[in-house]
Parts: sequence; C-alpha cells; structure tokens
Amino acid sequence: MKFTSQQKPIVISILINILLPFLIKPFASDIQITPPTGAVNLEFIDQVMHMFVHHAQVPIASSLIVAIIVAASNYLAKYI
Repeated sequence: MKFTSQQKPIVISILINILLPFLIKPFASDIQITPPTGAVNLEFIDQVMHMFVHHAQVPIASSLIVAIIVAASNYLAKYI
C-alpha cells in the first residue's frame, strides 16, 4: 500500500499513538493510573504518564483525535 506524503504522517502518528502508550503503561504507578484527587493535581511528569495510560485505555478514540490534529497540521502547513 502506497501512502502520499500527506498520509504518511497521519499513519505514523496513529501507530505511535497506539504502540507507545502500551510500552510505557507498565511503568505507571497506581497514582498515575488513577489519580485520587484528579489529574490536574499531579506533577507534570505524572500528568504525562497519566495521559499515556489514558491513550492506552482508549486507543481508537485517541488515535482519531491525533489523526485529525496531524491532518489539520499537514493541511495548514501546505497553505500557510
């Protein structure tokens, strides 16, 4: 399957979005997985780890969001 130069970043970002959280999730602490007082009260690095855990929990929805952001970036970069 051949991808265009505009499709390649979208496909790559989806693959990274699916694989990376599953590789990182085993290193997350219980607090990073389920913050007792909400993610907003975590330290920055803990928030990042929490987001990786979240992306591992909802890979399809998060990949759709990532794909839309990358596609919009590609489109805007082409015309700006």
